[in-house]
Amino acid sequence: MLYSIGFEKITINAPIGVFPIEKELLNTFEIDIEVKCLKTKAFEDQLNNTVDYVKVYSIIRRIFTTPFDLIETAGEKIIEEIHTISDQVQKVHLKIKKLNPPVNGMVHASYIILEK
Repeated sequence: MLYSIGFEKITINAPIGVFPIEKELLNTFEIDIEVKCLKTKAFEDQLNNTVDYVKVYSIIRRIFTTPFDLIETAGEKIIEEIHTISDQVQKVHLKIKKLNPPVNGMVHASYIILEK
């Protein structure tokens, strides 16, 4: 049996962007994540029988404190690390939105979607 855990609209200000000013002033990002997991035993109301979403959140927060030029790089690192949390993790679907990207026009957000 598969089950999913996840978050919608985690909002983080982070030093991610190609331009130096983006790292200095920080950009605002919204993150949606779904982690599909293989249920290997009964949950039995025990946290160690499931994938702890606090660990997922902590990985995202920590990686988003690191300066990167590309949100793709941050996304790859998040997905790779989440796969190490538990053998139950089967697939990670990650969407990262950069709010108000620095383009010549009115754009609410740019985004990437990664899945592994």
